[in-house]
Amino acid sequence: MKIFTVPSVAPITFITLDEIKVYCRITHSHEDSLLQALLIAATTACENFARITIQQKEYKVRYAVPTISIDPLYVLATKIDNDNIESGIFLPRPPVVLVKGIVIVDKKGVETPFTEYAYNAEQNLIRWTNKDSLFACDNKELIVNYTAGFTNIPEEIKQAILSTVLNLYDRDTTEYAVSKLAITLLKPYYNNPSLLS
Repeated sequence: MKIFTVPSVAPITFITLDEIKVYCRITHSHEDSLLQALLIAATTACENFARITIQQKEYKVRYAVPTISIDPLYVLATKIDNDNIESGIFLPRPPVVLVKGIVIVDKKGVETPFTEYAYNAEQNLIRWTNKDSLFACDNKELIVNYTAGFTNIPEEIKQAILSTVLNLYDRDTTEYAVSKLAITLLKPYYNNPSLLS
């Protein structure tokens, strides 16, 4: 699996510079650009720690398409994970807002839209409604395009980011880039799709 983020130049808008200054008890403005940079760094650190997407982004994820064995015991034993896509796939970096589409790429590089799937938001899982066309011998790759990120950022995530901004501003990064408070606030989101839908 390879994850590609579609580049975005959207500024972070869910936390204002004034909110950062109040949280960090800063009254001057000569470090405003530093605080904006720390906000970006803190948001990225929190996203990476919890393996979530906070501010909405476009993703393109590529999966290699294996050939399915005919043995029914093999199919029953198949696990859903990101290296074995026979039963379905979890999309990385939830919460997923919209699955824009899935494309199958054959060995010649020809892309064909694939619509025979169902997305379950509570489990953050795509399941195949017709495996035969997906796992044809000449299919090499599967590409999933989707948008992920919160439509309304939960308050505990905002607090985790503000705490991490303060942590970075104070240069207190002895163990992790994210603050200890942020770790506590973000742990429930780590690999828990039900909190993200």
